[in-house]
Amino acid sequence: MVDHLGQLRSDRVLLAGLAGADLDAPVAACPAWSLGNLVSHLAMVHRFALRMLDSPPEGAASRPTERPPEGDDVWGFLDDGLARLIDDLAERGPDQPCGSFVGPVTVGWWLRRQAMETVVHRWDAEVAAGRAPGVIDGGVAADGIDEWLDLNIARGWAPPEGPGGTLHLHATDGDGEWFIEFGDTLAWRHGHQKGDVAVRGSREQLYLGCWGRVPATSLELIGDGGLFASFLAGLHHSAR
Repeated sequence: MVDHLGQLRSDRVLLAGLAGADLDAPVAACPAWSLGNLVSHLAMVHRFALRMLDSPPEGAASRPTERPPEGDDVWGFLDDGLARLIDDLAERGPDQPCGSFVGPVTVGWWLRRQAMETVVHRWDAEVAAGRAPGVIDGGVAADGIDEWLDLNIARGWAPPEGPGGTLHLHATDGDGEWFIEFGDTLAWRHGHQKGDVAVRGSREQLYLGCWGRVPATSLELIGDGGLFASFLAGLHHSAR
């Protein structure tokens, strides 16, 4: 069982430790962003989640009333929102219904979504700040792959321009195998089955690879490596 609340608390500490880093530093995974843009984005994502937790299942979030400040004050703005989000999620029952950008969900859905959003952007921020990124626990990463695939299906899969096919993601450091079929639709399941391409690596590296945070060359590809690139193109397009 992944401790999503514990992950958020851990990432809050790591993010707070970056205060004072150069906000003009580029973010490698998001070429149009500086570190300041990334911190502002994450701070507003947390506040959006807070508003959605208060919305009815079929409702929309209220309009934001806060905007990120300029300069180094943005770090305190990020920490304040994340602290409030953690407290709110800790107080609510996970089965409590609420709204989201994909329709009716529960508080537990938002807890998991925010844990995964935050851990990846924390990794981005540490890299941009020139720090060695904190390790993403293998169990968190494996759950993150499940969540990312489900999120793309819920948001609407965008078929890639190239041919579809099948992928077998295989973790080399613990439990974790995913068989993915993609083309006009996207579907996945856990299990060992030969695909058009096998992608092997640690759970952390597989997770970061699915998010486009590490190059495919950092993973072991067996078979048609171009299919993995085609899959990622559709995955990232549908996540915009």
